[in-house]
Amino acid sequence: GSRGETYRSMSKYDEAIRDFDKAIELDDKLDWAYGSRGETYRSMSKYDEAIRDFDKAIELDDKLDWAYGSRGETYRSMSKYDEAIRDFNKAIELNDKFAWAYGNRGETYRLMSKYEEAIRDFDKAIELNDKYSWAYVRRGDTYRLMSKYEEGIRDLDKAIQLNDKYDSAYASRGETYRLMSKYEEAIRDLDKAIELNDKSAWAYGSRGDTYRLMSKYEEAIRDFDKAIELNDKYSWAYARRGDTYRLMSKYEEAIRDLDKVIELDDKYSWAYASRGETYLQTSRYIEAIRDLDKAIEIMPESNWNPYLRYLTNKKLENAGAEDDLDRAIELALARIQKTPDNISTSFNLALYRTIQSDLSSALELATAAAIKSSRNQLKDFQQDLEFFLSLFSDQEPAQTMLAWVKEHLEKIDTSTL
Repeated sequence: GSRGETYRSMSKYDEAIRDFDKAIELDDKLDWAYGSRGETYRSMSKYDEAIRDFDKAIELDDKLDWAYGSRGETYRSMSKYDEAIRDFNKAIELNDKFAWAYGNRGETYRLMSKYEEAIRDFDKAIELNDKYSWAYVRRGDTYRLMSKYEEGIRDLDKAIQLNDKYDSAYASRGETYRLMSKYEEAIRDLDKAIELNDKSAWAYGSRGDTYRLMSKYEEAIRDFDKAIELNDKYSWAYARRGDTYRLMSKYEEAIRDLDKVIELDDKYSWAYASRGETYLQTSRYIEAIRDLDKAIEIMPESNWNPYLRYLTNKKLENAGAEDDLDRAIELALARIQKTPDNISTSFNLALYRTIQSDLSSALELATAAAIKSSRNQLKDFQQDLEFFLSLFSDQEPAQTMLAWVKEHLEKIDTSTL
């Protein structure tokens, strides 16, 4: 049995299984042997076999908190979140000082998008073990998903302080910096994550997306290629590579990648929206409408998707196009009410007001957003205005707003010299 544990720790799973089989053959009442074999099967992604072994360990001793916890973790890996929560609840009932069980229940809540519950569990796990670097990373991830970026950075800083070789902590902090439009900091962290683990498809993908946002498209493509080489089912990387090709005006390559995303995940709203935008740019308006309808069906809370459909219907001169612009404004206002510091949504709303020829309101919104924004966020706003003007070049309010953005960027660049 102990040799089996050694093999398991060395990732020599077949050898470990043989030793645990032998231990069970010699004594079929060894709950720990079933549990250890179950852990080995879980590491091999043989989840059904793992569940059977954890069931047997619990049958032999229904007070084994670790067995409930391990079975819960297996259920989570199978995306059976309700079953996972039940097992973590039982593990905590048996041992309310079990930091690992709180942390893993928190991770399950995070995957269920129950972020408040997740934070409470991560808080408890860290209260029980303030050196629990994994819990700091997962709490940091949860804060990022809640758009609480500063809190996320603090947790990830702490995880790296505890373990400066923790590649996932660097990658997660890099991802958070990317969402804060702090691209240079993001690249530094993602470089470090890849240095520590050059098999991390996620780190390559996130760095690629950062390069995309920096308009460094060749570098972005190289990173997305690497991410897909490491994981050819990585739908997010195909989606971002497709969007990068779109920005490079390589529309056929973009369509191929976005087709692949939707083949892998037909509920991926962002992929439908990006493909719809690509069709819009190539004057394939009927296909664009079809994709944007689907994107809106999947993610009705997005303000950007009805805006893209508005542009497409406007090009088609369809009646009711303005209804989509009104809907985009309504959704942007709701988002800002919920998260007042959301700079990108504030710039979106400024864009929509500009298109409505309400330039006074648009400039007021843009000015307030610019005070808090990074240069990169202002550049994104510029690109959105330029995209609109590529479709409707004679819209004077958009021309005026674009001139204002360029002037503002020039002032920023002059002040940093």
